[in-house]
Amino acid sequence: MKYCKNDRGYVLLNVLIIIILIISFGMLLIPKTINTSIQIQKNEGNTQAKDMSEMGIHYTHAYLQSLVSKAIEESKKDTRYMNNTINHDTLFCEKLKVQFSYFNTFFPKEIRMDANQNHLFQIRNFEPYSITAKNDTKVTTCDSFKNMTVPIESIGKVEGKSEKSIKAFFVIENKVATETVPGTGGGGTGGSTVPVDPNILPLVNVTNPVKLSGQSTTQMYSSAHFFSAVIIGGNGKLMIGGNAWFEGIEAHNKPYSVTFNGNNGILIISGDAYFKYSVDLGGTNTNYVCIRGNAYRLRTGTTNTWDPYPEIKTAQTCPPLIEQQVEYFYDISEWGIIESNLNVIY
Repeated sequence: MKYCKNDRGYVLLNVLIIIILIISFGMLLIPKTINTSIQIQKNEGNTQAKDMSEMGIHYTHAYLQSLVSKAIEESKKDTRYMNNTINHDTLFCEKLKVQFSYFNTFFPKEIRMDANQNHLFQIRNFEPYSITAKNDTKVTTCDSFKNMTVPIESIGKVEGKSEKSIKAFFVIENKVATETVPGTGGGGTGGSTVPVDPNILPLVNVTNPVKLSGQSTTQMYSSAHFFSAVIIGGNGKLMIGGNAWFEGIEAHNKPYSVTFNGNNGILIISGDAYFKYSVDLGGTNTNYVCIRGNAYRLRTGTTNTWDPYPEIKTAQTCPPLIEQQVEYFYDISEWGIIESNLNVIY
């Protein structure tokens, strides 16, 4: 018997087998492709939700800063501020608490994006604000006020599917012109205080000589840069409500940044003090330099290297009454949100 090979049928069979294999393999890939697509969309949604929640933190920062600015404005209108009859920390705290009475009616708040109403963030104060005293204990009054901590939660939402929560703890405190850097500054070892370059501080330029005597008092409610002589005579008082930079002049055949002539002279600096040269306290031991912040002196042979100058703060102990004036008298504009203390939890 003779057999005939059916080539067409054989080829058709192979084609059918290949088609079946392709379809079967494709069906296996479809679930994986769908899952990958879903995962990509989910990751994109989570990223967008995180972005939205971060926008809520920035929004809150701006709002809190507006409350601080308003509290500063109201503090400066208070007659007790101008007359130095109230501790400025206490005064600012009182005004800030008034502003926070509006804060409690502001939250919770929901903000939707104009471009896509399904992209939004929700803000709430998940805990009441807290007040810390100067001895680092939690208090409810403004006595011995150090700072205020404001806990905020921001929840970002995208298309009703993705959600991300961020918690932030804003600290409102009196800003200082220094930061602690381990192992640097002042030529010492270990942690020490490194001053901010006084060239970048917002200082009011005082170009004319300052000479006080005869129980005269000069008060400046802002930081100052003294280019000329500062001479404080008997019973003279110079009060600076902020940071101070003294260039100094030649006096008594020696360079001094500040010179005391006579008795009972007082220099009050409510921020940090920068001295190009040393201070001549005179020989009576009745003149006082009272500095609320840190003291620095320009290193010899340099133009902008500052070393700690602690001896000027300890040379003559300030009487309690003068120490109280230091607390009362400083630039209240220095209050604000301390960025370095902002604690954000994702």
